[in-house]
Amino acid sequence: MKELEIQLKRFAVVLRDVVEPLVYPAAAPLEAHAALFADIKATPPTPDEALKLSFQPVKPGWRWGPKWATAWFKVKGTVPKDFAGKRVVLRFSTATEGLVWRKEKTGWSPVHGLDVNRDALRLFDKAKGGESIDELIEAACNHPFGVTGFEWDDAEVHARWNSAEPGRFDRCEVAVLDDDAWLLRQRFAFALGLLKELPLDSTRAGELIAALARVSNPLATSHNIAAASAILAEVLSHPAAGSATRCTAVGHAHLDTAWLWPIRETKRKCLRTFSNQLALMDRFPDYRFLCSQAQQYAWVEQQAPALFEQVKKRVKDGRWEPNGGMWIEPDVNCVSGESLVRQIHHGVGYWSSRFGAAATQSFLFLPDTFGFGASLPQIMKLSGLDTFITNKLHWNAINTFPHTTFRWRGIDGTEVLAHNTPGMDYNAVNTPKELRRGEATHKDKHITIPAKKSDATKTDTARWLQPFGYGDGGGGATDWSIQFAQFASNCDGLPRVTLGRADDFCKALHADRDKLRSIGEDFPLIDGELYLELHRGTMTTQSWNKRLNRECEESLRAVEWLAFAAPHTESKADGVADKAAAKLDELWKLVLLNQFHDILPGSSIAWVYEDSRRDYAHVQRVCEQLTKKATNAWIAPLDTKGASRPLAVFNPASHTQSAVLDAINEQGELEPVYCKNVPALGVKVIDRAKPDGVVPVSVKGKDLSPHEKGKDKGVITLSNGVITASIDARGIVTHLSRIGSSAAFDHAADPRVALNELRLFDDRPVMWDAWDIDHYYEESARVASVPAALKIVESSPLRVVLERTQKLGNASTITQHFILSAGSSRLDIQSRVSWKEDHTLLRAAFSTGIAAAHCTTGCHFGHLTRPTTRNNTHERARFEFPAHGWLDLSERSRGIALITKAKFGHSCHDGIIGLSLLRAPTHPDPTADRGDHEFTYALVPHEGDWRAAGVTREAESLNAPMFAEALNAEEKGRYREWSPFGVTTDGCDVQVSAINRSLDGQRLIVRLFESSGGRGTARLRWNLPVRSVAGVDLLERPLAECGTTHKDDVTTLALRPFEIVTLAVTVSR
Repeated sequence: MKELEIQLKRFAVVLRDVVEPLVYPAAAPLEAHAALFADIKATPPTPDEALKLSFQPVKPGWRWGPKWATAWFKVKGTVPKDFAGKRVVLRFSTATEGLVWRKEKTGWSPVHGLDVNRDALRLFDKAKGGESIDELIEAACNHPFGVTGFEWDDAEVHARWNSAEPGRFDRCEVAVLDDDAWLLRQRFAFALGLLKELPLDSTRAGELIAALARVSNPLATSHNIAAASAILAEVLSHPAAGSATRCTAVGHAHLDTAWLWPIRETKRKCLRTFSNQLALMDRFPDYRFLCSQAQQYAWVEQQAPALFEQVKKRVKDGRWEPNGGMWIEPDVNCVSGESLVRQIHHGVGYWSSRFGAAATQSFLFLPDTFGFGASLPQIMKLSGLDTFITNKLHWNAINTFPHTTFRWRGIDGTEVLAHNTPGMDYNAVNTPKELRRGEATHKDKHITIPAKKSDATKTDTARWLQPFGYGDGGGGATDWSIQFAQFASNCDGLPRVTLGRADDFCKALHADRDKLRSIGEDFPLIDGELYLELHRGTMTTQSWNKRLNRECEESLRAVEWLAFAAPHTESKADGVADKAAAKLDELWKLVLLNQFHDILPGSSIAWVYEDSRRDYAHVQRVCEQLTKKATNAWIAPLDTKGASRPLAVFNPASHTQSAVLDAINEQGELEPVYCKNVPALGVKVIDRAKPDGVVPVSVKGKDLSPHEKGKDKGVITLSNGVITASIDARGIVTHLSRIGSSAAFDHAADPRVALNELRLFDDRPVMWDAWDIDHYYEESARVASVPAALKIVESSPLRVVLERTQKLGNASTITQHFILSAGSSRLDIQSRVSWKEDHTLLRAAFSTGIAAAHCTTGCHFGHLTRPTTRNNTHERARFEFPAHGWLDLSERSRGIALITKAKFGHSCHDGIIGLSLLRAPTHPDPTADRGDHEFTYALVPHEGDWRAAGVTREAESLNAPMFAEALNAEEKGRYREWSPFGVTTDGCDVQVSAINRSLDGQRLIVRLFESSGGRGTARLRWNLPVRSVAGVDLLERPLAECGTTHKDDVTTLALRPFEIVTLAVTVSR
């Protein structure tokens, strides 16, 4: 056996020292002049701008920088005469990313990307000798994964990228490319790779060893390339076993829209990758390429129109596949359900507008997203997407995901077909090792597919998808990785590999399912959320970014409601709706872009977050302007007769609200106002001079010093006739109850009760610093709540506010306000934190004393029930889970809900609800989360079921609060209050996800969903002049079956649990 192992080493040396030098048998140097653009934050120059820079002659070995700088190279020379009749290429490398540009009739256009995986540009298929070479090359001073080294890189790489000038001008030459030697090189490497994966004493290994030994004869290799290549071709043509699985290989480039580089660099990465893949299509007629993010196409279209036209041609030819379903590949855990709908809207809309029917979307492609919500199957199905494809479920840290192809059922019962690509790598290159791993990892090989329906006598083997190609600036698939796939088309020891399209693969999967069902079988079923047992920290990292995203989501929802569902007027509100529509399209795309799965989760470099903060500020600024203009159409018809201090109070929530809000008074100061029964999605005139009656808020106790002792002296108690709360000097809520019910949580009666206890934890994950919270973090828990002065800073009949400030950790501080408002069912806890820790996790714990096996959490378009036990590995792995807006823990007689806004990482175990507030990782952004933060969460005690307690309504109220504008007194109008429609329900609950203008601009779109898990009826009574109402899917296409009827001014909906319904409403104007 040792002799065979020596043979393997011999073959590797032959490949390196004998075969590979044959590929480029001759070369000659070229002249190079370089110009450096070192302003790293400025937009890199265009080719025309670059040519105005000062160029200096450079030679290989020249170093340049700093990181993120751009160098432009003019490369000139002549093809040597003795290269005549041969294929000639330009070989160029700066050990960074580069792009060749050429001037064409329509302007400059990218020609070919250069990176660590490719350094050759084909110039002449058959040179004459003497041809001039004149190329312009842009080089970015970064590598495919940014500007730092990784733990697997060698010392030289680390030293170079830690230096001031990491750019290194390595090569600039014209060379002869020997195609036959290139093919020999690939066959040799592939055969050797396959041999390394086989038992060396196997028959197949013996065949490969014999062939490689023959080829390794120096005479055969050096002087008879064709003969040597034929020997390898023959041994690689031995057919695959009958049990070999069927692999569809589709070219791909996993282009993270931002991560260890800013979006600016992604735009350049797209140009390099797209140009590379177009060039490969010219060489490999069977090659197909998939690019799955519509945003990247839009960038290419803007930057390089001529290149985009080439893409359009290849799409029309069926060679280029614009598919994947969404605008970008977003995070799912921390975005709203409506954002997921808009991701599909904008992705499908863009592709359809540019490519027509050739870009019909059929699958959702999220290979790298950190978990998948249980509402996605319904969202997909209502968008015409019937297949879900990912790779990420292989990343589970504890439990191996059990299936490759399976049915995925969402919370409403909708099913889609799903495929977890078994190759376990979205940057594959089709090596024998990868292909054998994919086959070995396939979890459902035991399922035999009938070759024909209703006939199990002949069967087919399992199939699987292999996306291949270098991502993230690696340029996508290479010529040799395509060639490797072709070698594996029918090769003993490997699966049968076919170059193909992902959508064709999906069709084949569905055909397989039809065959299975014809004999009474089916693919296995996974029900509910596809939880990723990794990267749990991404629900918390860069907390401020998640807050801004949620605020922008709510702002966009509110602007659409105000702009498109205003009271009927003779004009179109001075064109406000038309102007808003165009701006909203731009704003939504900006928000969707920043929901990318390495931006919103908090796992990108600091530069990315500088850009993101700027983008969110722009969205908020424009939304404020649009809101101001849109509210005018609502205010104009309001009647303020008899009101001396009138306010227009707007309610963006799906339910009638009564609440205290702050309004500006005549002196320009904020004052609290109680606003009663403001209609859902409506407006109401409130007269501050004649306030509605409400039980005033009382306060018992006085300001506390940090060391108050004695009965009743250690707490301040607030009460409003609805709930009572006592807070001690540590900021812990020691008593919380709903008045007149059994819903009480009291530390004196149950010492386990301690609500809002702050805790700090060491937070040093084994790997993936910004991404992960590892389970052992709990072992380092330390209580951070310490006695501090608790002061009554506001006390009025409408609101009482307590304030306390304390030190946190080594250098941080937190100020918390405990707010109880008149008529409110919740105690709001508002926090301001100056966070200066490192590798520390801040959480709030709510020890309830409740013993319940399950808790309930909000999710996209509904809720989930989660175990609170840790009885098995699956439950233990979910020690941190996502929740949207609320978490409820109840027993029969009482319960408590934690209401949150833009806080997603939760836990619930042993009666303790946990909420992750802030982290402090140092990679990839050493400043992540450091700075000032503001956030609010709330507690709602309740009797009985959380549904009856209105927990979802409290969550919506916190996330979509009412707001007011002052009105002129004594003006005659048509309404004292108004909303576009009112909703009544029977057996179900309804929330409105969006009110928007239709994609064609002709109708009003209302999207709502059943939120409680009930089956029942909802009725919408319209106050708008509605002519017709039709049920449509999420892309606004008519539905063949829809439980919707409309008569007079009432639309009736028959709803199943968690059903999403979209209504297209024709309004008379």
